[in-house]
Amino acid sequence: MKNLDPLIRREYKRLGMNIVPDDALADLIFAKVQYQRIRTIAITAIVLSAIVIGAFFGWRLTDTSSANSSNSTNSTNSSNSLSFTQKPTGGDVLPLPQAGYRNIDVSNPETAKLEYTFALESGWIIQEITDNPDPIMGSAGTVGVFLVTKDEERLVQQYQMSSRTQINEFGVPASGIYKFVLNFTNPNFKGQVRVAFVRSQ
Repeated sequence: MKNLDPLIRREYKRLGMNIVPDDALADLIFAKVQYQRIRTIAITAIVLSAIVIGAFFGWRLTDTSSANSSNSTNSTNSSNSLSFTQKPTGGDVLPLPQAGYRNIDVSNPETAKLEYTFALESGWIIQEITDNPDPIMGSAGTVGVFLVTKDEERLVQQYQMSSRTQINEFGVPASGIYKFVLNFTNPNFKGQVRVAFVRSQ
């Protein structure tokens, strides 16, 4: 009787009985042990199934949330100048936003003029920003906005460009291709300039 299954031995002890060779009692104990084992296996299977199902639906929920978040971000991008991102169209037309540093030397014609071309839509407001880390007195030059067509480049608007930080806003009158031309004309102006173009509306 020393080699009895631990579950059977535990049932004998729980019933407060000594381990005796009683056939009727043995049948009762074996039946209860078998029931407990089946119950344990069933509970384990249910728990594992719940974990698998929960993991699957959790993954689906996360995937759906990511897609919704992406769509929400894209919707926000269309009206926020800091997050709006325009798809590139190729050629000389640049996507918005644009930002970077350019080295300017008015004595060199190749570095005294900057040109940026964009495909803009009616109603947009474009901010053109120039920032010179080493400002000088007076104007640094001009910013001209041209509407580009097959036949010509027509001046639509022109701004004076300060040698300090300056923001010019251009309201797009009609959809089309527009070129921003930055002409640095002050002979004393030389150095690195930060230039940025963003959509504010």
